[in-house]
Amino acid sequence: MASLKLSALSVSSLRNLHHIAALITPNIKRHIYTTMAMHVELNPMKHILKENNIPEAEKRQIEKEVEELTKDWTTSGYHKTDKDEDTFGSHFIPFTLFTLGTFPLLLFFLYAPDSGLTEWSHREAFLELERRRRDGLPLVDKDLVPASQVQLPSDEDLGPDFKIIL
Repeated sequence: MASLKLSALSVSSLRNLHHIAALITPNIKRHIYTTMAMHVELNPMKHILKENNIPEAEKRQIEKEVEELTKDWTTSGYHKTDKDEDTFGSHFIPFTLFTLGTFPLLLFFLYAPDSGLTEWSHREAFLELERRRRDGLPLVDKDLVPASQVQLPSDEDLGPDFKIIL
């Protein structure tokens, strides 16, 4: 088993350390995980390969595998080192946010209570019409509010330029 000498710049998390160890450790199926820097120039990988005692042929093979895996991939920002997780995140997270944002709002608007009280006012109007029919009163009364209770402003209060449109 090869001993690893990794700098803080080349390994940003324990997950990356696990992937790099799987890369360099012999007799284990290789899992090549890339970083954005590897995609551009393979800088962290070259640093790791320089610091460890790995045969030159093995180094070239690792670099070739990393370049092969990263040649057609640019990270979407959901994962820097794992192409599959980055692709999954770039599809799953927007889908989830859209679904969780749209579906509850749709349900709220469909099942929200009558905020304008339009249904209540229609029911009350029909009940009032039925009461007036039953009691023999006119359906619409011209004096809904008695004229004695209405106080209009005088002509002096309104001013000379005030126009009354009927």
